[in-house]
Amino acid sequence: MSITPNSLRNKRKNELKEIASDLGLNTKGLRGELEDRIRIHLESSEVNKHEEEENLEDVSLGKVTPRRSDRKKSRSRSRKDLKEISSHPNGDRHSSDEENQSVSSESEIKVIKRETLLEDSTRYTSNQLTFESSQQEVAVNATYRTPHTSEDSDIAEPSNTRGLPNDRIFRVNTVHDSLLQLRKNVSNAHTFCKTVICLELAVFLYCAIEWNYEVTSVSIPNFFESESNEAHIYYIRVPDIFILLEWHRFWRPLISFIFYLLLLPLGFSYIINFEPQRHVYSPLAFSVFQYIIFSVSYGNFDWTEDVRDFIHENLIYAGAGAGAIFALYESILAN
Repeated sequence: MSITPNSLRNKRKNELKEIASDLGLNTKGLRGELEDRIRIHLESSEVNKHEEEENLEDVSLGKVTPRRSDRKKSRSRSRKDLKEISSHPNGDRHSSDEENQSVSSESEIKVIKRETLLEDSTRYTSNQLTFESSQQEVAVNATYRTPHTSEDSDIAEPSNTRGLPNDRIFRVNTVHDSLLQLRKNVSNAHTFCKTVICLELAVFLYCAIEWNYEVTSVSIPNFFESESNEAHIYYIRVPDIFILLEWHRFWRPLISFIFYLLLLPLGFSYIINFEPQRHVYSPLAFSVFQYIIFSVSYGNFDWTEDVRDFIHENLIYAGAGAGAIFALYESILAN
């Protein structure tokens, strides 16, 4: 059975005490005091219910209209009432007006608590709405700005669309970069001239050091020829290292090759530079001076005869001419 303020007039004092105890109010005092306490509590609860319903409707519609002036007034009044309640203990009852004020202050405190809860809930919902809207704006901006912000994103998109993992893409890029660097290092005039010099030096050492020093022999039987059981004898030979002790057959030609065909053209290439873009070493000048030195010295000096005993002159001319053409072509492309 619902209790209304009008139905309190027909209640007895004992019934009013029971109602007050159920509502959590003070049960002491006269009948009129009890009736006033209960009436004030019921009226305040109805007002609170009405305000809660309005606030819930505003929150559901997305409209947050907190009444700050009313809340400030109610809070100031509640603080005053709390001070008065703290100044008077529970056991001291001076008059029925003071008790009514204490009851009203308690009800107002409850109202303030409910209002603060509603305010927090409305703030939370409003913050959530603003946060979701900002996220949607950021997503839209990202989708429309990503393809046009920078060139790096456009370049990186095709690699990601293939479905390859990032570590595999990194490995592929590393291998590709290393191959490009290797091709750049190999396909230039510097590397070509070094390769020609190493080839000429290898030919010189192979021809100068003879492989005629027999260490041992190995006999391998012939299984395919059934008529003859003779075994094939293979001799294991090593370089004749005793050639290193001879001056005229090894050291003089080697020193002549290193000095006249390597160090002297290299020095001229540092002094006379045909390529201004090269600051230190010019492969074009090196190849040209190597060709000139050997062609001028051929038939006029003994060192050319010593070198020709192990390296053919056509190999020297071909290496120097090809190096000059390669360096000239590279310098033309660089300009």
